[in-house]
Amino acid sequence: MSARFPAIAVLVALLVPVASAHAAARPVVPFQRGMTVGQWGPTAYEPRSTARLMRTLAHRYHVDAVTLFVTWTQFKSDSSIVVPGDKTVARGNLARAIRSARAAGLKVLVRPYIDPSDGTLRAGIGPDSVPRWFDSYTAFLLRYADLAQRNGATGFIVGTEMVSMSRYADAWRALVAKVRAHFKGFVTYQANWDEAARVRWWDALDAVSISAYYPVAGRPGETIPQLERGWRRWKAEVQAIHRRSGRPVMFGEIGYRTVTTAAVQPWAIEPAPFSVTAQRDAYDAALRVWYRVPWFAGMHWWYLAPQRALLAGKLGADHAPSRNTLDVMAHWYRQRRGGPR
Repeated sequence: MSARFPAIAVLVALLVPVASAHAAARPVVPFQRGMTVGQWGPTAYEPRSTARLMRTLAHRYHVDAVTLFVTWTQFKSDSSIVVPGDKTVARGNLARAIRSARAAGLKVLVRPYIDPSDGTLRAGIGPDSVPRWFDSYTAFLLRYADLAQRNGATGFIVGTEMVSMSRYADAWRALVAKVRAHFKGFVTYQANWDEAARVRWWDALDAVSISAYYPVAGRPGETIPQLERGWRRWKAEVQAIHRRSGRPVMFGEIGYRTVTTAAVQPWAIEPAPFSVTAQRDAYDAALRVWYRVPWFAGMHWWYLAPQRALLAGKLGADHAPSRNTLDVMAHWYRQRRGGPR
C-alpha cells in the first residue's frame, strides 16, 4: 500500500496545476462605466460622428466602456434562418467604430442581436426547426465574434432578451463554446429583467448580463429615496442570481425616458408627459443603489446615437439621456471605484 503513495502524490501534483490553470483562464470581467452607442441601418456608425461621440463620452462624461450593437433579422417568428436586414450596419463601419472607441481609451462590448421583420418581439420567436435556427444563429454570431476579436473588443454578448429560446440550455452551451474558439474576451448573455432568474446556463458564461428595466416606482413623481426603496426587491432577486451562478452581474442595458413614467414602466415607448427630472432622478437612484456593490460589474445606459437625425420622429428615441442626466452619470463615473470582479 505505501508504495502507491508516491505515485498518487505525483498524479495530484500534476493535476492541481492543470485545474488551477483552467480556473485562471477565465476572462476577466472589468467594472464598466458604460454607455450603449448605436443606431440602425447601413449608414449607422458614420466614422467621423462616431469618433467624436466616443471622445466626448470618455473625456467629458468619464465613460470607460461602450456597447456597440448590430441587428440582423428573421422574416417571421417561426423562421429558422437568420439574415441581414435593412437595419444591419455595414461591417466596415462597425469595425471602425470599435477602433474609434479603443482609440478614445474605451473598452468595447459587441452585441449582435435579431429583430424579426414581421414585428414579432424576439422574446417570443418559435422557429419551426430549433436545430436549424441555432445553426443559422451561430453562424451569424461567429461572423461578429471574429470581427470583435480582430478589432480588440473586450466583451461579446451572445444573445439579447431571447426569452422563448433561452430554455434550450444545451444548445446555448454549445454555441458559447464555439464563440470562445473565435473570441478571447469575456462572453455573456443579456437576459430580460423578468427572464434572468430562469436562465440555467449562466455557468457557461463569464458574467450575468441583464436588461434592467425593473419597475421601481409605483406612480410618477416619486423622489430619489422612494426610487431607491423601489429597488430593494429587485436587488435581492439579482443578488440571488449572482449567488446561484457564481458570476458577477452587470446591467448590459438600463435606461429611462424623459417622461413622468420613466421609472414606472422603463421599457415603454408610448407617448407620456415630458419630464427631464424623472429621467435624471431614475439614473441617480440606480447609481446610488448599484455603483458600489462588490459583485456588480457596471452598467451600459440605453443609449446615445452618433447621428441623432437617424432617430428623428421615432418612438423610443427619448430613452437618450438629457444633458442634465449625463451630468448625473458623470458625477458617479468620476468616482473611480470598482475594478475587476
